[in-house]
Amino acid sequence: MMTGEPMINDPAQVRDLLDIPFSTEQLAVIGAPLEPCVVIAGAGTGKTTVMAARVVWLVASGQVRADQVLGLTFTRKATAELAGRIDTALRASGTLKTGDPSATVATYDGFAASLVDEYGAWDGVEPGARLITRARSHQLALQVVAGLDRPPRMAERLAPISIAEAIVALSDEMGAHLADVDRVRAADRSWRQALADAPTRRGGQLYADVARAMAAVDEREELLGMVEDYRRLKEERGLVEYADRMAQAARLAAHRPQVGRDLRRRFRVVLLDEYQDTSSAQAQLLSDLFTGPDAARGLGHPVTAVGDPLQAIYGWRGAAASNILSFGRQFPALDEAGAPRPATEFSLLTNRRSGTRILDCANDISAALRSSALGSATATAGGSAPWRRRTGPDPGRRCATATSAGPASAPGWPTAWSRPAPAARSAPGRTPRCWCAATPTSQTCTPLWWAVRSRF
Repeated sequence: MMTGEPMINDPAQVRDLLDIPFSTEQLAVIGAPLEPCVVIAGAGTGKTTVMAARVVWLVASGQVRADQVLGLTFTRKATAELAGRIDTALRASGTLKTGDPSATVATYDGFAASLVDEYGAWDGVEPGARLITRARSHQLALQVVAGLDRPPRMAERLAPISIAEAIVALSDEMGAHLADVDRVRAADRSWRQALADAPTRRGGQLYADVARAMAAVDEREELLGMVEDYRRLKEERGLVEYADRMAQAARLAAHRPQVGRDLRRRFRVVLLDEYQDTSSAQAQLLSDLFTGPDAARGLGHPVTAVGDPLQAIYGWRGAAASNILSFGRQFPALDEAGAPRPATEFSLLTNRRSGTRILDCANDISAALRSSALGSATATAGGSAPWRRRTGPDPGRRCATATSAGPASAPGWPTAWSRPAPAARSAPGRTPRCWCAATPTSQTCTPLWWAVRSRF
């Protein structure tokens, strides 16, 4: 459906509108049809610029209005950057005039909270609940610990503040997976029975590992009771966390089809940034809102997910890299006969930020990880190939090319690299001029430094 006289009719014309020399692979994403698609984009490949340019193409070609675009990402900083890039690109191209409404860009959590504020009354959700900070969450959990009649088992090894942290962490994990207390208790009972049925030593004594696992199950049973008290305390005081809002929004989307219908009419294009970091609850919410069993209920709605499974570093807080790997099945497109088919997959492979030495080293260190990805879902998206060099001059510090490499990141190690050519190496006994890597702990930093240094 055209929204007005188109300014352009070829995605390549976006180069002139924005004065940016987009590559062929970038133009493929920019000009993709209005249907579900997933873009595997590694670090430094210009994904934010490409997302903004895609909005320009859709608006300038008359396919949608700017205010019919919804963009979601994770942090307020990323939200401001994406919104700014889209707004700047639209104005630079002349497709957005002063006073015209622009695209809506929000965090995933903020989007969920807005849904609950707008539609929560249908599920009896109190609209006046106050959003609390992480520090306030721990204070409430500490009150729960202080109010216990007797010390829990874990008090033998944990201080009260650490038990409070465990309460909040378990509550968050349950929310991220839409698991209530009864469901977790049922899983614990099943697991404990399996442990009880495990082989024993002579004389019936439990193996040490089995005994530790049973103790962990018993501790979590106590912890579940504290999670119930913690959640009850929040409800009594009219307090909520973002995890609560996400769970409430997911329930609304699942049981109130009108919410999805309203949003699909309001937003004809949806852009999902850093999709590898979404949780089960977030993925379920988006699936219930923006796809369905047939076209009337969302099947084929234009949703674009962008991310890199190798940058999925938030599993500890409920993120699931499998979400982006299975996006094509979760958000199918429509074929010519109107039947569902997997969403189209694209890749952005050219890293425009890092030097060749960095990328070659990254490919070398993660070669085993890329090998393990062969045959996985990432292989279909080019996600297990090594990073390739960018064409043109390269002084060793500026640009090179790369692809993502596998289903998940390996904690403490860089992404995907290969040994630099002899001419690019430093002289014997000297460290390279330019290389970098991020490690989650100081303990992994020193061995990583020596591993990289030994390759030059």
